[in-house]
Amino acid sequence: MFEGLSDSQIWMLIAGVAVVAFMAGRRSAKVSPESFELRLKAEQEAAQNFSRLSGAMQREVDRLLADGKMIEAIKLIRAELNTGLYEAKQVVDQRKRSMSPG
Repeated sequence: MFEGLSDSQIWMLIAGVAVVAFMAGRRSAKVSPESFELRLKAEQEAAQNFSRLSGAMQREVDRLLADGKMIEAIKLIRAELNTGLYEAKQVVDQRKRSMSPG
């Protein structure tokens, strides 16, 4: 299949295919404006729900997350805010992102 091509030409061809594949993957991975807006809205709602917790409860959630006790943090939020599992997990995920350095 590659008769007549030198080793360097074959490697250049492979590199070119890899670059094209990478660029195609990057292009297909772009977030649509609608999904970005939905994610942003969910993050804002999660932050608002966290702010509804008392200061003591916020510190307790932070402590649980720092200790790696995500499930306990979710349970605490569900009980305190009377929310569903999905909403409580959104709050925990948002809080973890806001706590992470960088």
